[in-house]
Amino acid sequence: MDIRGAPGRGIGAAFSLKRSPSASSSRPYNDGFRFVTDPLGLKPVIEIMPKQKTHKGVKKRFRVTASGKVKHRQAGTSHLAARKTHKQKRMLRGTTTLATQFTQQIKTALAGNSY
Repeated sequence: MDIRGAPGRGIGAAFSLKRSPSASSSRPYNDGFRFVTDPLGLKPVIEIMPKQKTHKGVKKRFRVTASGKVKHRQAGTSHLAARKTHKQKRMLRGTTTLATQFTQQIKTALAGNSY
């Protein structure tokens, strides 16, 4: 078998990145690598797929719950509380959930790294 793989089978025959049959998932396993051919089609070229980095500011401010909701701290609680009424301060305690139209944007920025 040459570098191009088995005849009629393409690149994947020589370079297989599938899990063993005993694995629970039947999806191909690639660890972030992608095989492409060079312009002449003679040898495989390995490209490393870019990773999505976690946005650290979002990681500090938001948390994804087990059900998929996004929790955050309410604004207006860090200072200048003397001018707020007792009811305003009481209602701003704790955390609330983010509106559903923004959850996907926050989850993308977190890249799967929530506390």
